[in-house]
Amino acid sequence: MAFVRCGSIALLDPFLDSDARSRSSWISWKAHVRMLTFCLRYTFDRHDESTIDALVNDYLCKFVAAYGEGFCKYKHHALKHLGKYFRLFGPFRQMWTLPFEAFLQILKGFCEKGNWKTVPWTVATKWAQRRAFSFATHDSSAALQLDVESSSEIMCGDALSRALSASPLLTHVLTRSTDHAQITSARHLSFISRDGVEVRIGDWLLVASGSKRVVLRVHEMAELCSPECSKLRLWGEQSRSLDGVLESSDGMIHLDKTMRMTAQLVRLELVSIMQILCVDRGAHLEYRYLF
Repeated sequence: MAFVRCGSIALLDPFLDSDARSRSSWISWKAHVRMLTFCLRYTFDRHDESTIDALVNDYLCKFVAAYGEGFCKYKHHALKHLGKYFRLFGPFRQMWTLPFEAFLQILKGFCEKGNWKTVPWTVATKWAQRRAFSFATHDSSAALQLDVESSSEIMCGDALSRALSASPLLTHVLTRSTDHAQITSARHLSFISRDGVEVRIGDWLLVASGSKRVVLRVHEMAELCSPECSKLRLWGEQSRSLDGVLESSDGMIHLDKTMRMTAQLVRLELVSIMQILCVDRGAHLEYRYLF
């Protein structure tokens, strides 16, 4: 539960007294949170390798002080290599392993349906059959799911033109952008799931493309169709840029309410998205990651 870890200091600290805050276990936990929060960032500086090494060493020292070397596992030793892997491969979110961990549950189910004597053959065969059935139904990717709004039909011609007055997304796409000239039809969506990230109208998202990041609230979603392909588009409101903004020590993003807001079109195939939670804290807004 990475979200609990990232937010644990802010959540638990108000309930602790001075004795609890001075315990070696709590000091070790805070060092763990600082290390994890820093490593889960989206953007880094080229010199952050030394910061990662320092945070890892600080956590390991405080863990040993709290529990002793007898509780150290291989995963604690592996942390010592994080700085090197950051230098070789870049931000750790690009090496996210949770989808693969979920895939192992599928393979485990295949094992349980076999006789446990031909596990490799059983798993390979059943997986090949599953993919064959998926391709046969033209479902070539299980990573993307769509739900159409109950009141939405495929709009084209005059119906598409009439929809512009009530749709900021379609208005922007069909009258202001140049990369949608061949759109012939569209339909509104109520739900999109891509790579485990579920998006519904009203949800808050962190949208990233290269070094650019924004937070926004989803106001409208649509599938746009042309003779060549279909495209997914989101229309976000209350969009705020995160240029120059880093996560705080508690793993959250804090933005002043006076910060300029805009509306924004999101081209889903060009960005990565993550669910976030927006909390109004009076003078500022607090954005939390949801994993």
